[in-house]
Amino acid sequence: MSVATSGRRYLSAMVGLLLIVCAALVIAGVSIERGGESHTPSGETAEHVEAGHEEQPEAHQPQAPSESAESGVVRTLESPVALAALAVVSVGLAALIWWRPTRPVAVTVAVVAVIAGVFDLIELIRHLSADRGGLAALAGLILALRVVTVAGAAMLLRRAGRNTSAATG
Repeated sequence: MSVATSGRRYLSAMVGLLLIVCAALVIAGVSIERGGESHTPSGETAEHVEAGHEEQPEAHQPQAPSESAESGVVRTLESPVALAALAVVSVGLAALIWWRPTRPVAVTVAVVAVIAGVFDLIELIRHLSADRGGLAALAGLILALRVVTVAGAAMLLRRAGRNTSAATG
């Protein structure tokens, strides 16, 4: 096995591992976030119960349309079905990039990582604005790993392009 081939295999393995690690960290983050939002038997959040038993008129103000839409999107993206899909797609792409680090696979990995990175950035901003430092740090770590994943996929793309042109030229 040549140095170029072993380097390509190592890089594809690292990109695949990053995909899986990012998915695992997202699932862990959602689990941590849900753990902080424990519900009482009546369905109220623990934060609401700790605030007092008397209802205050300003406490139940209707959400702005953008806030309710955002929370609906976040709930959808953090649903068990969405998280399972994230895990399956991540493992599938990791296997593909490991076994077949071709241009189409590298492009797909890069595009998926960029899209996921956008959602990670939104989560980072959301946690920073809600003063949740630990979850914001985790979201920042995931975002940084997504950037490294995109860079690795871009390097694989460039190497695959060079190998293709050398084989046909």
